Amino acid sequence: MFKGMCVLIAMLITVNPIFAMGFSLDALNQEEGQVGIDLAQTNKTYADGLIEGKMSASQYYSSMGWFNGGFLSGVLGGLIGTLVIWGMSTMADVEPPAADLKRIENYSSDYKLGFLQSYENEVESKRTRAAVGGSLLGTVFIVSLLLMSTYY
Repeated sequence: MFKGMCVLIAMLITVNPIFAMGFSLDALNQEEGQVGIDLAQTNKTYADGLIEGKMSASQYYSSMGWFNGGFLSGVLGGLIGTLVIWGMSTMADVEPPAADLKRIENYSSDYKLGFLQSYENEVESKRTRAAVGGSLLGTVFIVSLLLMSTYY
């Protein structure tokens, strides 16, 4: 049983940093007010906002906390924990960073609307995938741990 637990813990330690690699360290190196894409033009359209909002969210939003919370909910609650964390991830508010909001404040309302909508959609998608993936991994982890303790 001890050997099996060590294998599961080693797998967990190996898998967690792999998901964390999706977080771009470039976000940490940017100065405040320069996060995201350089917007030198003032005549941006709704479509430009959609593209740049999605790019900003995919580059600078890390869903690692939701993955870890999902894993914990999967370990503690199994499939019910998965449903709970899924509900939480879809209902939580999304707000772009203050630097992004400041950066887009002088652009047209159409651009801002597109930026905010696509940012929100991308963050919700990343957050939900991470939370449910972590929860399912946590459920598999606890079920396999229980099975190993029962049969070995």
